[in-house]
Amino acid sequence: MSSLENILQELDLPPSSQKIYKELLERGEATARTLSLRLRLTRPSTYDHLSLLKKKGLVVEFKRESTTYFAVDDVRHVGNALKERIEKLTEHEKMFSTMLPQLLKESKTETPKIKFFEGKEGLTYLLYDVLWNKGETIYTMWPHKEMEKVLDKEAMVRFNERRIQEKIIVHALWPHQSKPNKSNSKDYIWQGKDQFTKRKYAPKDMSWSMGYTIYDDKVSFISSEKEVFGFIVQSSEFSKLMRMQFEVLWNLSK
Repeated sequence: MSSLENILQELDLPPSSQKIYKELLERGEATARTLSLRLRLTRPSTYDHLSLLKKKGLVVEFKRESTTYFAVDDVRHVGNALKERIEKLTEHEKMFSTMLPQLLKESKTETPKIKFFEGKEGLTYLLYDVLWNKGETIYTMWPHKEMEKVLDKEAMVRFNERRIQEKIIVHALWPHQSKPNKSNSKDYIWQGKDQFTKRKYAPKDMSWSMGYTIYDDKVSFISSEKEVFGFIVQSSEFSKLMRMQFEVLWNLSK
């Protein structure tokens, strides 16, 4: 029933409400007193949770010979409750989107911000931060082989699919050693989906193991597998400086 628990949790039902719903679903109608005894809940608490379940249209109340019983309503109401929640979240998302420019403007400060991340999971989160820049161009020094060792391949493929959906253009500078040849021409993480991408290869005498990406007023860094950490610097001045250095290297590369 773990999947059902996840669904009920998405409906903002407390654990005890979930237990009552599952109890009624599995064992049928019951009085509040019976539910209280079975689930070891206080009587007032049981009524509170039943009231919440009734409000969401998941449980019905009826009387039989002057005794009040509770039972699960049509289970399809769970789906209706989910749809209603999705609709509300969609409305909130649209409202937030209209507010976002003003919120960003109000939250801008001249103080640089630095966030650190550790482990593969943290580095994946760091990578996905780029996806906020819809329709923009990002610039990256990308040691492909090293990044394959610290970033999950499936996460990278999903990231690229999202990047293409958001029409984010990437200018990628790779080490010369990563240049494809007959033996590794298909050895790309993107698996042929190399869209919205401009790639150049650095001069032969240049090599590096740490990657960085410039986007908006941020620069994110990802280390090699020797250290497995990363960090984001949010600073307009720093971003402009790194962008200037990137352009110099880009013009030297082919």
